Amino acid sequence: MLGETDNSPNCPMEAQWFVGIYTVAIYAPLAFVYVVVATLFIRHPNAFHPLFVISFFLVLLACATYNFILFFRNLLEFFFIDQFIFSILEFILFCANYYTQPIVILALLERLAATIFVSNYEKSLQWIPYMLGQFICVGCICYTDESFSTSG
Repeated sequence: MLGETDNSPNCPMEAQWFVGIYTVAIYAPLAFVYVVVATLFIRHPNAFHPLFVISFFLVLLACATYNFILFFRNLLEFFFIDQFIFSILEFILFCANYYTQPIVILALLERLAATIFVSNYEKSLQWIPYMLGQFICVGCICYTDESFSTSG
């Protein structure tokens, strides 16, 4: 952690502080941008198909969570955060990170289905397949967490 003393010859303490300050300065605006875009997207939900609105909002939420937790964790490292708080932040970071890729794939599959079945799809709401896809996305997090837990 940044708050601990480290006599590493490969990375001096000044470089570690620079990287910590740099990541805090980068992830704060990124998290803010994702929250603003998600807010604007929620204010105009009728512009798109409901399943796309949900998918895109979940992508934005996962990215905003990931960036905010990175910002918050790196900021708290300057103040010698407790290991318990750090592990909670790492778990949230882990979940947001490993949920992002499956939800992007689900959103792409949803848009692909909307393109292929254009005559029927826009009038129907395929909630059952979409919910099944959401369970698979969450299952990816659980599977990844389990494989990391048992490997080390």
